[in-house]
Amino acid sequence: MICGRCSKIYYKKSYYDKHLRKNDCIKNTLTVVKPKIAKESEEDFIDIDEEIEKVALKHLKPQTPKGSIDILNDGIDNIISKVFMNNDGDDIEEIKLLKKQLDQFKIEIDLLKERVSILEKNDVQNITQENTIQPNILDSIKIIRKEKVIVDDNFALNMLMNRSPSFDAELLNKIYLEGVKKEFQAIKKSKKSDCIYWNGSDWMEDANGNNIKSIFAHNLKKIYTKVNVMEEMSISNNDYLLNQAYINSLGNKKYQAHLYYIFMETYL
Repeated sequence: MICGRCSKIYYKKSYYDKHLRKNDCIKNTLTVVKPKIAKESEEDFIDIDEEIEKVALKHLKPQTPKGSIDILNDGIDNIISKVFMNNDGDDIEEIKLLKKQLDQFKIEIDLLKERVSILEKNDVQNITQENTIQPNILDSIKIIRKEKVIVDDNFALNMLMNRSPSFDAELLNKIYLEGVKKEFQAIKKSKKSDCIYWNGSDWMEDANGNNIKSIFAHNLKKIYTKVNVMEEMSISNNDYLLNQAYINSLGNKKYQAHLYYIFMETYL
């Protein structure tokens, strides 16, 4: 719009009307229609945060066939296009708003790139752990079950001759935990008196260790009965009888609870 009195050109009607009021100009002037009127306030500009979030969400969709960088570049181009489409005026205030918006856009893009880099790095680590580490762990963990455990006879007899839950716990530690890395251990403490153990196919939750107590007692009885033989192990008649009485006591609930407590507190 052109002022008919002073010939000044205005692209916004609000500025044109203000000029007329201030200079008492006549409104009967030539009007120039602009193809597209620029936005008048900062509120009318596109929401950069919303556009950035759209790009981020698109990247996170697992079914997206395109790579992260392609998606990010497309998103940047799309946002830049929207910025310029919504800001095509020559007004100084509009230029300031445009600069402010582009500065915000640059900051958001830098943050988005960093986020994409972290997500891709985590994806690689997860794939590595899932495909390589986990199978090796499961294959290497000893199965906790009632069975005939193979132990050196002389070592087993020495443990039995002490006839003590502390030495029994030491024997169990040698069987299940000694020399085993933490992540490969078949028995883990979950709470103060509870544990979990690997049964060969699943991790079993064991409240108060009731299952473990029974397994420990059964396997110790098998080990000790095998070596408590007078003819082969040079055991005196008295020791044989004492050992046998101790072996029989392994089924006692009070003994099992004491053994479990010592094992948990000393070795887990």
